[in-house]
Amino acid sequence: LRHINLSHQREGDSPGLSGNLPSFAQSKGIRDVDLQSNSFVGNIPSDFIGLADSDGTITDTFKVDLSFNQLSGTIPSDLSRINYADFFVSGNQITDVASVLCGNKWNDHPGTGSNCDYIACANGFYNGVGRATDVLPCEPCASAQFVGSTFCVEGEREILMGIFESLGGKVWKHEDGWGSDDDVCTWYGVSCPGGSIR
Repeated sequence: LRHINLSHQREGDSPGLSGNLPSFAQSKGIRDVDLQSNSFVGNIPSDFIGLADSDGTITDTFKVDLSFNQLSGTIPSDLSRINYADFFVSGNQITDVASVLCGNKWNDHPGTGSNCDYIACANGFYNGVGRATDVLPCEPCASAQFVGSTFCVEGEREILMGIFESLGGKVWKHEDGWGSDDDVCTWYGVSCPGGSIR
């Protein structure tokens, strides 16, 4: 087994695949795992990917896409043995990237310095893909509480208020929270699964 694609199972009212991430530790040959847009929860396990039995750095290229789930915690340091990877985690509830990962050549990072932004924008920063690229830096955003944020509520608050005002929100049957200083994700009818307003 080298490739598995179970992405985009969350659709409409279906949460897609859920529970903790499965372990692929026994699949030593797997190099491509796409589980984006599901409802997986919990931490990324340190044995998530079956690394070859070796004490050295893994030089194969891996592709892992865990974007837009409900994962939390820290991206584990045990994955630092993977030197080259496309590793996508945007739109989750992850709070940190193990610093040892930041010098690896992940997501086209040039491998010089220790810039974790190529893995995921830090807390307090965001951009449309949730990580820095050569042409798209992470931008400051006070409301981006998780790493890999793909939106900034400050801008979205104004958009939502524009909708509220143009559609006569003050006479809506349910306008609970609208216009308050509360997090927009708590306003009636607004939900933010995986860090994205819907």
